[in-house]
Amino acid sequence: SQFHFLHLKSSTRVPELTNCFEGTSYYNSVKSRKINCRSHLKKHEEIRLMGEHSRQTVIPPRVLPNQSLEKPSVAKSHVDSIIARIGSIRSKIESDCVTVKVFANHFPLDIYTTTTLEHDMVGELKHSWDAHVAIHSETISASSSDAAKYQTAFEEILLDVTWFRSKIENYSLSALNAVHDEEMNCHQDAHCILQMQNLIPTATKSDLAKIAVDPTIIARFNPMVNLESRKSLRSSILTWLRLCVYEDKLTRLISLSKSASTDELLRELHTETVWDTDENPAWLVFEVENMLQIRQVQYTVAKHLIDHPGDVMQLNMGTGKTRVILPMLVMHWSLKNRDKIIRINFLSALLNEAYSYFHQILTASMLGIRLYTIPFCRDIKLDENSMATMRNAIDCCREEGGVVLVAPEHRLSLELNCKELFYQDRCVATDLYNFINMPQWYDILDECDELLRHNYQLIYAMGAPSLLPQGPHRWRAIQTVFLALALDNKIKDCLCKNTEACTFAKDTLPMEWPSIHFFEGSHLVDMLDDLIPMIARAIINDPPHELSWMYGHVLSDDILQAISDKQTFPSSLQSLPKNYQDDVLALRGFLAG
Repeated sequence: SQFHFLHLKSSTRVPELTNCFEGTSYYNSVKSRKINCRSHLKKHEEIRLMGEHSRQTVIPPRVLPNQSLEKPSVAKSHVDSIIARIGSIRSKIESDCVTVKVFANHFPLDIYTTTTLEHDMVGELKHSWDAHVAIHSETISASSSDAAKYQTAFEEILLDVTWFRSKIENYSLSALNAVHDEEMNCHQDAHCILQMQNLIPTATKSDLAKIAVDPTIIARFNPMVNLESRKSLRSSILTWLRLCVYEDKLTRLISLSKSASTDELLRELHTETVWDTDENPAWLVFEVENMLQIRQVQYTVAKHLIDHPGDVMQLNMGTGKTRVILPMLVMHWSLKNRDKIIRINFLSALLNEAYSYFHQILTASMLGIRLYTIPFCRDIKLDENSMATMRNAIDCCREEGGVVLVAPEHRLSLELNCKELFYQDRCVATDLYNFINMPQWYDILDECDELLRHNYQLIYAMGAPSLLPQGPHRWRAIQTVFLALALDNKIKDCLCKNTEACTFAKDTLPMEWPSIHFFEGSHLVDMLDDLIPMIARAIINDPPHELSWMYGHVLSDDILQAISDKQTFPSSLQSLPKNYQDDVLALRGFLAG
C-alpha cells in the first residue's frame, strides 16, 4: 500500500489514518497493558495507520527475575547419540554394497580440428570428459542386500527421537507458561490470573522457534526466569529444533527404505549438519518449518558468499540455489545486520514466482521476514512526496530486517528517470540519486550470468543522434572486398591453390556466397602478400557502381599503392575530393591495415 503510486492502473483507494477514537483506544490499551502483546502492532505499522508510535509505560519491577529452571532431561548428548546411530547404519549399508568396475566410454566427439580455436575448444571438452570419467564413471555401487531390511532400525531410532523431542518440548513450554515460585506462591497465582485474562500469552511450539532466534521474547511469557536460566532454556529449544530435524529425516529414511532405493538412501544418509546451530538458529528454524536438511554443499556455498562478498558461485540446476541457498543468505544478513538493506535481483520472468516462494517460506513463516518490491517504470512522475514515501518504506524495510525484490527493468528505470529529472527538477533528481546510491544496499544476484549481460546494463543516449564517421564509405568498402573475393577468377584460383592457408568452396549454388576459411600461420602470411595486391587491382579494374570513379582515374596507380601498401601513402591523393579520399582510406583500412 505504501507504493500504491508505482502501480499506474491500481485503485486510487489507499489506507488512510485510522479513526482517532480507534487509535486512542488502542494507545490507551497498550499503555495500560490491557491487551495481549500478540495484539500489538509493529512500530512502522502504528506510524502508518495512526501517525505515531505508541510507547508502553515502563513499570519498574518490584521483584527481579529469580526463577531458576531445572536442568532438562534431554541434552545435546542425546542428539549426538542419535547421529551416531544413524552413522553406524550408513556404514553398514556401505559395507554391504559391492563395487562393480565399469569401463568408461571413449571421448564421444571425433572432430578433426583445423584451427587453433577449434583445437583449444575440443581440448577443453576432452579434459572435462576425462575428469568426468575419472570421478563418476569408473565405478558404480550395487547393493548386495535389500534396503528394506534397514526399515526396522530406522523406526526404532524414530521412536527414541520422538520421545526425546516430546520430553524437551513439554519442558520448554512448561518453563514458559508456568512460574515455579518455591518461596511464595503469589507470583505463580498472579501469573495464572494474567493468563486467564489473556493479558499474558500462552506459549506454543511456534513461539519456541521464535525464541531460538530472539531470546528476549522469553520475558513476554515468563518474566520471572533469571538470565542464566534463559540461556539454558534457549539451548534446550535449539536441541528441540535439532530433534525435529532428525525426526523428519528419519521419516524420509523410512520412506526410502520401503522403496528399496539404496542410492537415494545413501544420499540422504550422507546429508549432515556441518554448521553451528548456535550461531545460525534461523537456519535451524528454516529446516524445521520446511521439513528439510541443509546439505553440505549448500552450506559451503552460502558460507563462501558470506565470507567473500562479491564472489560468484556456480551450481548445477536443481541443487537448491534459489530454494535453499538464497533464503540462507537472506536470513543471515537480514536478522544479524540491520544496517544493510538486502536487495535480491531476479530476472523479470522469475520475479513473481520468487516473490510467491519467498513469501511462503520467509514472510508467512515463524521468522516473519517482510518482502518489499519497487515496481517502478518511466511513466511514473516522481515528486517530493513520492520520494519521501519511498525513503520511509525502505527505512522501514531496513529496521525490520526486510528484503527488497527487484527486476532489472525496475532498477534501470529508476536510474534513467534520475537522469531525466536532472533537467526538470534538480532537487527531486538529487534525492532520487541519493536513494539509488545508498551505501546500505546489499545486492544478491540470482542468475548473475544473465543479469550481468549488456542487455541489462544502463545505456542512455544523450543529445541528438549522429551518423558514424564515414560510415557509408566503410560499408561500401567491405562489400567491395567481398565481391572481389567471390567473383574474380584470379583470386579464386589463388585461394584454391593455397590449401594450407585457406579452404575455398568454389562450387556453390546460384546466389550462394562461397565459404572461405583462413588458417593462421606462416602459409597465410605468405599468401596475403600476393592476395592483397590482387584484390586491390581487381577493385580498381572492375569497381562497383558506388566506386566507379576509380575506373580509369589518372591516379589509379597511386590509389592501388595506397590501398595495398600500409607503408606508403602518395601525397598526390591529397588533391582528391573529400568523399573520394574517404573511399580510399576505408579500403586501405581493410586491405593494407
